[in-house]
Amino acid sequence: MIMAQIEKAEALILLKGAIKMAQQDNQVVETEVNLLESIRVAAGIEPFAVDEYTEPIAEDITALASQLTSEKAKKAFLLALATVALVDGQLAEEELALFHHLAKRLQVGTINLHRLTYEKAEATMLRLLRRDRPKQLQSKQVSDFDLL
Repeated sequence: MIMAQIEKAEALILLKGAIKMAQQDNQVVETEVNLLESIRVAAGIEPFAVDEYTEPIAEDITALASQLTSEKAKKAFLLALATVALVDGQLAEEELALFHHLAKRLQVGTINLHRLTYEKAEATMLRLLRRDRPKQLQSKQVSDFDLL
């Protein structure tokens, strides 16, 4: 299966999930803010003020995740959470708990966070979200994520 672009509404849910993951250890560091901004730009989402990355997400993230309808969006959501969890080089227990809870709820498989590298996760996730590629490139390129 070749993954098509993630819909913009689903990309916004993905970004909110990534923000929630960054907040799990009660501090959002510069590397996480930079990654969140990269996700926002790649998905074509309007700019956020930086404090929105550090302010608690009002919506229940489990309820937001349940709004994802396509398998590709659910998998990309989990990949985004994994990428944020890995960006600071440490997997906090709170991050692992949130990831495993949402993976179970979405029922599309899981990702072994201890074997995934940050660089591979980031490259794959941003490639899935990128909205500025010509359509023919989006539909022909097989993602590493397709092989999971």
